[in-house]
Parts: sequence; C-alpha cells; structure tokens
Amino acid sequence: MPNSESVDQSPYRNPYDEPLFLSPSDNPSMSMVNSPFNGKDFINWTRGVILALGSKNKEGFINGVIAEPEITSDKYKAWKCCDYMIRCWILSSMTPEVKSGFLSAKSAKELWSDIQERYGQSNAPLLFQLKKELRNLGQDTNYVVEYYNKLKRRWDEIEEIEGIP
Repeated sequence: MPNSESVDQSPYRNPYDEPLFLSPSDNPSMSMVNSPFNGKDFINWTRGVILALGSKNKEGFINGVIAEPEITSDKYKAWKCCDYMIRCWILSSMTPEVKSGFLSAKSAKELWSDIQERYGQSNAPLLFQLKKELRNLGQDTNYVVEYYNKLKRRWDEIEEIEGIP
C-alpha cells in the first residue's frame, strides 16, 4: 500500500479553466473565423468571434467580466498579455480596410465596444432585408431539412437583431 504522504491528493487542475492562461499554440496572427469581417454580415462574424473566445475561456475580456487588474497586481502582466492576444485575434479576423479603423483601441473591451458601436447600429436596414428574404423564401429543393435550415437561420438572425436595442 502506498504511503499517503507520497500520493498527490490535489485535484487535477485544467489550465484552460484559468482565463489568463495562454496555450503554447496561441499566436497573434491566428484567425478566429473562417471569413474575415469586411463590414458586412456583422451578426454572423460577431457570433463566430464570441464562440472562438468562449472556447478559449476569454469572452470575459470583451464583455467586461474579466476587468483589468491594478498595475501592482500579480495578475496584471498575465492579463495584459491575454488582452494583447485577444486584440490581435479580433483584428486578424478583419479585412485590412476594416482593421485600420480600430488599431488604436487600448484594450480588448474597448476594441469590442468600438466595433459594436460602429457596426451594430445599422440594424434597421438589415432587419428589413432579412424579413424580406424570409417572406420570399421558398422550398426550392425536395429536402424539407434544407428549407427548414434556411428558415431557422433567418428566424435566428431576426430574433438576434430585434433583441438589440
């Protein structure tokens, strides 16, 4: 029987549970979405960025949950590294034309707020377009599932826009 003093009694700690953890595979040029944001399809791009950051336990940097610690804090340096990385990721997921308007952001939260302010405001024309597409949507294939997926996507997009004040 092993000696109880030699057996590690501490529970396994997953480093990904720590929001300030950066994996060795994380790099600044990594793109979080398939298609770079070009000023159009803002809602889907936003969803992709939030999903990607959430998968890395970093969404709190853009929504304010993970606030900047005091400069004297032991966690300040790690927070700053993560914040820089997140800004790089977000900017890497934009076209050069769009990106150039956001390079001066002082934090990931400020960057995200600026993006939301500039591109989240044009919801009325987009809502009109989506509702028009929904009205004109027809079952152009024999597969009900494909038709339902198109309907569901439009419903979800409309719901998300109408939920934004």
